[in-house]
Order: sequence, then structure tokens, then C-alpha cells
Amino acid sequence: TVLESAGVRRWCDASDTERQEVRDRLAAYTGAVARGAGYAELNETHLEFHVALVGLAGSPRLVHTARALVAELKVAGFVADSLERAGQVATVPA
Repeated sequence: TVLESAGVRRWCDASDTERQEVRDRLAAYTGAVARGAGYAELNETHLEFHVALVGLAGSPRLVHTARALVAELKVAGFVADSLERAGQVATVPA
């Protein structure tokens, strides 16, 4: 996303703490993949990695925005899962 790109472009100027957060979140995600974690954990760790990329921008406001987008994605995923379990097809409005 645009938010992640802003962070990645700032990698060299980001603090050691911000860069370590990205490394830690990536390790958490790849570790979850390696051990065959379930969808919920994979989704959570994947999304947290993307928020950490946004964090490289050094802007609490951008991180807040990224977290709000993640929350919306989780709601959308929950709705889609619920519809699928109910035997309904989720459609995206035009």
C-alpha cells in the first residue's frame, strides 16, 4: 500500500527500534508459516508485519491509520467467513 511504501522508503533513516520491529514481525510471520499455524494466526502476524512497515515512516498518525485499515480488513474477513459458513456467497458491490 501507499502507507507501507512510505515506510519502506525510509528504511535507512528509520530508527534501530523501528527496523527491529519489522524484523521481529517478519520472524513471527515466517515462524507461523513454518509451523503450519492456522488461518487466524497467519492473518494476524501477516497484518502486523504490514503495520510494522508503516511504522518505518516514523508517524504515529500513519500507524494509527494502518491499524484502522487492519481492523476494517478483519471485519470484512469475519463477514465473508460468516457468509461462507451460512452457505451464502459474498459479493463485492460495484
